[in-house]
Amino acid sequence: MQKFNLRIAFYVIICLAFACSSLLAQPTSGVTIKGKVVDASSGLPIQDANVFLANTMIGDATDQEGVFLIENVPLGSHELIVSFIGYEVKNYPLRFTRPTVREFNIKLKPTVIDVPELAVSAEELKDWQKNYQKFVELFLGTSKNAEHCTIVNAEVLDFVPEKGSEPFRAIAQAPLEIENRALGYRLTFILQTFEARNWEVKYTGKALFREMTEGSRAEQARWRQNRIDTYRGSLRHFFTALYQNRHKQEGFLAYRLPVFPQGDEQVNRTEIKSKDLLSAGELSFERRLRFENFLEIIYTKELEQDGYIEHRISLDPSLLNADPDTYRRESEARNQRSLIGLNAYEVIIDSTGLVDNPFGLTTWGYWSWERIADMLPLDYEAPFYTREMLAANANRDFYSEGMQELGAGDWQAALATWEEGRKVMQMLGTADPRIGIAYIELATGKEAAEKYELATEIYLWSLSESPVKKHKKTLEKELEMIRPLLSDEEFEAWQQDFKDGDRDLYKKIKTFWIAKDPTPSTLLNERLIEHWQRIAHARKNYRKN
Repeated sequence: MQKFNLRIAFYVIICLAFACSSLLAQPTSGVTIKGKVVDASSGLPIQDANVFLANTMIGDATDQEGVFLIENVPLGSHELIVSFIGYEVKNYPLRFTRPTVREFNIKLKPTVIDVPELAVSAEELKDWQKNYQKFVELFLGTSKNAEHCTIVNAEVLDFVPEKGSEPFRAIAQAPLEIENRALGYRLTFILQTFEARNWEVKYTGKALFREMTEGSRAEQARWRQNRIDTYRGSLRHFFTALYQNRHKQEGFLAYRLPVFPQGDEQVNRTEIKSKDLLSAGELSFERRLRFENFLEIIYTKELEQDGYIEHRISLDPSLLNADPDTYRRESEARNQRSLIGLNAYEVIIDSTGLVDNPFGLTTWGYWSWERIADMLPLDYEAPFYTREMLAANANRDFYSEGMQELGAGDWQAALATWEEGRKVMQMLGTADPRIGIAYIELATGKEAAEKYELATEIYLWSLSESPVKKHKKTLEKELEMIRPLLSDEEFEAWQQDFKDGDRDLYKKIKTFWIAKDPTPSTLLNERLIEHWQRIAHARKNYRKN
């Protein structure tokens, strides 16, 4: 069992990530939310107030009469948020079990910001920047996504430094405007509370998401891929897979722990199944989650990010004087490991992995390290991730299907089949090098220039780590194709990797082509396409001797 020191099992209590459920569980439900927003004192309508379902892209802005309308709200639990700068935020817990129309007459009161005496303005606080950097790391996080995430209006923040028993606090005098250029979202985040002591972080807030639309085609594609990558291995991904009784196939190992592990303590753990945790809920797409003590969840299809490894090491004092071998071993990336504890008798999850009670769970480990920069809107729908679609597609041999279509003379259908296969396999965390090579070979052979960007994507995706023996002939053929571009020493080294069954050989081929890309900011890898165009030309005009 891996070491899990309580000192490094830092946790976060967040009232935001699962504030409503069932957003995707139902199609158009016939639920409508409408109403009017006015000033509580004057009764005059408030225009451009935000009325939205917490942590989603679902909402409306009031018109000049203060009127709003939100249609096609899914059944289940939600939280309606009403906000306007200079006024107190209103929130309304909602639950819909049948189609209905819910009408609100909302009166907003002017806000009075209560700033503690210790908090001073940004201009007066000499070390404001230091406190701000601390807040950014604790709030946005230190993941890869966080590197591309910024708070646009940081000047609205004030801080109370940690002193004695008093925690570090952040106070926002207006909603935070956040740009996440890793995932392609803009967030209006209403920060209600934020406290941190050591590595215990507690904050509450509500977010309104808006998709960025101004990005280039390459940026849009990168955002879509980053969203998939962020979803995979997440708590929501786990709950969705648990609901479908597919968590093991999705790469999750789930164990029940009788106690919370302390340091190097060895804890007896018992592997559990979905039926051990879930029972029927009130609605057909809901399940009751109930367990005692703690759950340990290990995600086997992705390793820890560098930011988490650095954090884990920095919080373990035993490594300060460790020998080089021990330090190197502890610095190696492991499978992502998290713990869950219930703060209530039970919580309700739905078929898309959402939880109805944000205070019902506490997480430790990897999931608690992920912060706002890794947050997806609750109405984000992972492509090809429904029970029905997975059941229908999970065991398909997309490569063979495409080859059959190609043999029947329909090369365009073959490309479409391989495109579908790539999407399905991405969500399953698998890859097939046969698809990537066949796709780029066919697209260039048919001079389908409109497919060259996608051919680059699919080829590079297909070169994910996979047992060499599984696709030995495909990999051997690819090495022969690349041989003219390699020095004798490089080719001999790759050949030896091939004979040894080195899984990193896929990564080396992928890295080789990425390094040759003259325009890395675009999806198209011109050198890769030119390489396959030359192969296609040679096949058409020359005979192999």
